[in-house]
Amino acid sequence: MGTVVAPVQSYPRQRVMDALTDELLKVAKSEASVRGIALPPDRPAIIAAPVPMDSLTTVDALCVLDAVLGFKLKEDVVRTGGYDSVSEALELLVPRIQAIWDKRKVKK
Repeated sequence: MGTVVAPVQSYPRQRVMDALTDELLKVAKSEASVRGIALPPDRPAIIAAPVPMDSLTTVDALCVLDAVLGFKLKEDVVRTGGYDSVSEALELLVPRIQAIWDKRKVKK
């Protein structure tokens, strides 16, 4: 009788990007509204627009990834002080999230 080995699940990078982008766009739009920042009309331009997002709201946005990853991320994945745009947040968060994913998968 052979041993059954579960397939190693790969990091769901695109699902993380899509879910996190959508959630961070909501944060950016809210912050822009509160701060009186006019946003460009199209999605790619909003992603690149300089809209400060503090670390607390960014931590809240990470909750959208619980179902995608199958675990909760700790607050320390977010940089203290926040981010200056959605694109900056994605650029810095996605690799950190993948590193956490990789460590968790190695331990199992």
